[in-house]
Amino acid sequence: MNLIPSDWSRAEQYDDEEDAFLNDAESITPFHYVSSSSSSTPDEKIDCDFLVIGVHHAGSTFVKSLIQSKQNEQHQQLRATIVEDTSGYDANGEERKNNAVIAHIYSILAGGKTTVFVEMTQTIHDKHANWFSMLLSEHMNVSERVIVLDSLKVFQYRSDEIPAVPHVTCIQTQLDRSKHAKNENGLVLPSYLPCPNLLSGAAAAVLSDCQMLNKSAISFVTLEENHALDVSAVAAYEKYVLPIVGIPYLKKKKGQFDYVSSLPKNTTSSLYL
Repeated sequence: MNLIPSDWSRAEQYDDEEDAFLNDAESITPFHYVSSSSSSTPDEKIDCDFLVIGVHHAGSTFVKSLIQSKQNEQHQQLRATIVEDTSGYDANGEERKNNAVIAHIYSILAGGKTTVFVEMTQTIHDKHANWFSMLLSEHMNVSERVIVLDSLKVFQYRSDEIPAVPHVTCIQTQLDRSKHAKNENGLVLPSYLPCPNLLSGAAAAVLSDCQMLNKSAISFVTLEENHALDVSAVAAYEKYVLPIVGIPYLKKKKGQFDYVSSLPKNTTSSLYL
């Protein structure tokens, strides 16, 4: 197995100083949408057939690797970034203004369809997940399907029998289940994520909003090793995502994208072979 040490902590922070986790209902979004077009307006909307959002380590690695492969370079465009206001006060009590990029938004034309890919650069705190979902909804006009790429660690997975990595399950909105049959266009969906396993954070917020707005959305959930990201867990998204968005699926054993080089430099050197 190709294992990549995971540098993304998914631990919830419930210490005494953060008891406001459930009560801290911020009235102002910490996120800002920054268009790459100088002629854009604040209420800009991107029209697309599909919206693919890669969250946490596995999902973001898949999206980043696909973008960096440049196989659709002639029809690929950076459309926007999402930044988070991380301003605060230093040890001397002086205010420091700062913004951190949390996502890059690209559009790709493939197979006659336009897909917008959201590449996350860091994990969003659960208390901000709804703001993130709302921001995407405000700027994306999706005509066909929203696809969220999420993951669970082996220790988080609840089942009588823990499957081996790679393993992918899914969750769909009601409209998605009615519109997309199991064997649509030869694509067999994975089994449903079994109870009591649940989505959390950005993935849960996006799917919940799509359900309430009666939109077609599906989340593919891959299983990650506890202490490292197995490349096969990322490549497992390929056979479900690529046929949907019109990118040829080549069925390569080790995956058709270079997932290792898409990781931060300080993690690729620790690759286990």
